[in-house]
Amino acid sequence: MSSADDLTEIEAVIARFYAAFEARSLEDMGSVWDRSDRCYCVHPGWPILHGWKAVYSSWFTLFNNTQRLQFIVFNERVELHGDFAWVFCAENLLDEDQAGSLSSINYLGQVDGLWRIIGHVGLWSP
Repeated sequence: MSSADDLTEIEAVIARFYAAFEARSLEDMGSVWDRSDRCYCVHPGWPILHGWKAVYSSWFTLFNNTQRLQFIVFNERVELHGDFAWVFCAENLLDEDQAGSLSSINYLGQVDGLWRIIGHVGLWSP
């Protein structure tokens, strides 16, 4: 696969990640993640979650205890280094009551020949 193909696939994985988040779809969210013990996630204000079981549980909690969320993702930058990639981006997050800005880093790696999210770190921005 060429670097251009990799970049296209990485961008598609990130788009599916945010679509799954907005739709609150556990099935779709699970389809973009590495489901191993190496994955991790940091939601704003949460502790670091390690391993697919903890990460999945966090999405379950968020999807069942929050209002509908909408993301406007911009300033995306993909850094590709062999079998790993980093996607830096800014997010405007809208829900029914408020809006906020976040900065996120999504870490991706090759899993059985497919790009999957290994880690997600979301930080509130001033």
